Amino acid sequence: MPFRGSEDVGPGFIADPLSRFFALEQALEQTRGLLGDRVPLRFVAVNLVLTPGDPAEITRDVVELRAGLDARLPWYSGIAAPMRLLLASALLKLGDDADAFCDELERANAMMNELGFRRPHVYRALTVLALRTRGALAPIDLLRLERVKAIYDAMKSHHWLLTGPEDIPACAFLSFQDDPPEVLAARAAAIYKTLSDHRRMWQGDPLQTASNVLALAGIDPELIADRFEALAKGLRKAGVRVGMAEYDEIALLCFLSRPVAKVIEAAITYRDRLSQELSWMNTKLAFSLGTNLAYVRLVGGDPELGPLADAKGLLDMQAIIDTRAAAAGAAVS
Repeated sequence: MPFRGSEDVGPGFIADPLSRFFALEQALEQTRGLLGDRVPLRFVAVNLVLTPGDPAEITRDVVELRAGLDARLPWYSGIAAPMRLLLASALLKLGDDADAFCDELERANAMMNELGFRRPHVYRALTVLALRTRGALAPIDLLRLERVKAIYDAMKSHHWLLTGPEDIPACAFLSFQDDPPEVLAARAAAIYKTLSDHRRMWQGDPLQTASNVLALAGIDPELIADRFEALAKGLRKAGVRVGMAEYDEIALLCFLSRPVAKVIEAAITYRDRLSQELSWMNTKLAFSLGTNLAYVRLVGGDPELGPLADAKGLLDMQAIIDTRAAAAGAAVS
């Protein structure tokens, strides 16, 4: 992975994604309603920065796709409205159709049941999306799902308590690499151990998620851990509060083909612009979206690396939903 000092950029490169983001954000805002949630709209705007077309027309297409998902996904699926909106934006980018996606989800879900995949349903949907994205909409076969499950089981052999259904989408991305499942899981585990034991990163689910993403780089764990540590230190020096919640952002930034200082400058510049233009936005969300914009700007439409930003946005949104639900439950109690 040529991340050190390279000035190459990915296909679909755009010089400044912020103006496109704000145009999409304004168009999406018209659909929000008085009490609607702004957060998923901003993730959608980031996801669609590289999508050509008029923002108003793109918004109509997203709303139409979401309506298609609403009609097909059962209430007991546990896929909340914000996640359906983000799924719709991913389908639009992919050139997919709501009925085609739901048909494939139903077919894959039956095979997942046979193979003993864990629930909840939302992570199965994200797994199917990952497989359709990397597989160019090809039908998902049993062999592919068996490989995803084998990678997941191998990961669980390293971290039995940490490995859960939220890790299955990463296993789906890893399944397209040539190494055996045991090798892929061992690589992710080695990155986790290197970061926790030798780079003093906090152990736990966020570090495992980051390690699974970093395993996609396919390089020596020490080398990718060096990159991760350099970014974490540089961000702290620049005034960013780097905790476990920022590990997924740092993992994404590790893939950018720029010197560390340039990567940090881009992410912070976008964070600050977002905070200035959208005063309601908290610092954590602004940094998350700024990271995605920096990633989009430099990776562009790369068919292998591009989908990682979409997957991260979906997982971030699900984490926000879970946090809100936990807070509401605590308030009721």
